[in-house]
Amino acid sequence: MRRVRFLLLAVLPAALFLAQPAQAVGNPPQTTWHSTQIRLGPALKAGWNGSGVTVAVLDGWVDTTHPDFEHRAIASADCTSGTCTATMGADQCGNNHGTHVAGSISSSSYGVAPRSRLLVVRVLKAQDASDPRSDCVGDPKSVAAGINWAVAHGARVLNLSLGPDVPGQTTNGPIAQAVAAAADSGVVVVFSAGNADLPVAQSYGNDALVVAATGPSGGLASYSQHGQGISVAAPGGQPTKDAQGNDVCSQSTCVTSLWPGNQIAVAAGTSMAAPQVAGLAALL
Repeated sequence: MRRVRFLLLAVLPAALFLAQPAQAVGNPPQTTWHSTQIRLGPALKAGWNGSGVTVAVLDGWVDTTHPDFEHRAIASADCTSGTCTATMGADQCGNNHGTHVAGSISSSSYGVAPRSRLLVVRVLKAQDASDPRSDCVGDPKSVAAGINWAVAHGARVLNLSLGPDVPGQTTNGPIAQAVAAAADSGVVVVFSAGNADLPVAQSYGNDALVVAATGPSGGLASYSQHGQGISVAAPGGQPTKDAQGNDVCSQSTCVTSLWPGNQIAVAAGTSMAAPQVAGLAALL
């Protein structure tokens, strides 16, 4: 498997994917360790479910046909050229990441805001144009365009679990400027902090919510960025070790969400933590 920012594949070669059908649509969200840690149950019982709120996921490709979204993905755009067009296009760079992230926000079974509407904004593409399965990469101009598009199309909360896939960020660059403009419009913009391989938390400007990851115990996950530039921490998972010393995910240690092709999967990373916060923002 190729390097991906959410499964920490450099140290998770044996990450467990649960290739089973998703829960039946229309059912109440499943209780997981991460939903318990953020105390989601009482909010849902009180009727807070994100209904009427639009959340944008700025990422790579998302499988919006997954039945667990129940057709709540209302629009999409491809902003990878720096100009947004009203189509998401085909999957590139083996990017299942966006489906998992979006599922943690808006899916019926695993979403923190299971009745929220979803905008999908592609800001990542294949690094090698001749190889659509090469690693995902983005640039600040495309991400800024995606932020502006999402705000213009009614998103009240934005999630960007991008990490090191967008090099060249600066505190006064186009991303920080777009985040500031979004905040001026009353929009909450949530970023993942990164998985200890590249400190990006300080490059989004003062108006971004930057999220570190916790494990099932509630403590900071071992891989998570922390310290200056971090706003809050949320469940991102903490893999365990197998007999060979490899890190392995399970439903009791990592975050469960959707996977393309009507499946669910477990994953760990600050990319999984950010949508927990974005979902809570949608509830609020």
